[in-house]
Amino acid sequence: MNNENKNMMVPGAIVLAGIIIAGALYAGGSHSGPSTAPVTPGVVPTAGITMKDIDASDHLLGKADSKVTIVEYADLECPYCKQYEPVMNQMLSTYGTSSGQVAWVFRHFPIHSRGPYEAEAAECAADLGGNDVFFKYIDKIFAVTKADNNLDPAVLTKTAGDLGLDTKAFQSCLDSGKFKDKVQASYDDAVKAGARGTPYTVLVTKNGKYPLSDAQGNVLGAVSFDQLKAVIDNLLKQTR
Repeated sequence: MNNENKNMMVPGAIVLAGIIIAGALYAGGSHSGPSTAPVTPGVVPTAGITMKDIDASDHLLGKADSKVTIVEYADLECPYCKQYEPVMNQMLSTYGTSSGQVAWVFRHFPIHSRGPYEAEAAECAADLGGNDVFFKYIDKIFAVTKADNNLDPAVLTKTAGDLGLDTKAFQSCLDSGKFKDKVQASYDDAVKAGARGTPYTVLVTKNGKYPLSDAQGNVLGAVSFDQLKAVIDNLLKQTR
């Protein structure tokens, strides 16, 4: 096991327990645990939530000054993030990236042992191909991975080549650990922002920062498109 994976396993083990618990909620779609009552997502303002401001170092689709920015902390080895990815893409397709209504920021929260290395791979793809390639890269990784540390590392370089990137330059970037610190910083930021599992969503508007939660303030993970859209539409009405 390499050092980067060893370094991530201790904090990963802590949040992984949360994922197992949250899995009952996420896997149930619109149901929470054994209850048959539907879960209605909402946004609960959290006083003093600490997270890095959105800036040029972020991977963003949409306008930087959009009315609602969805900040997603995710892990490329997380099965619920894999489930959530089409929801995020559908959200942007619905509102349009140039509308100024909704934007999406993807931040790394690698809690599986292979997650940090894969996050670094995504950063190398962005370094060589730009922001759009970053999102195409994570889309492809989510499409092929079975999640839970089952992705063959060779797929990382192959995917870069499939996107037209120089595979030698990509592998050199990945081998160098160039983005190890950036990935770790993103992980630390997620923890400070209140993340205990993945995906963790914070909705940012001019009025504040809101973790995606249910009516009781329980943080939600991979909600459905309709559930997330209802929350977004409500926030858009508040920010007119």
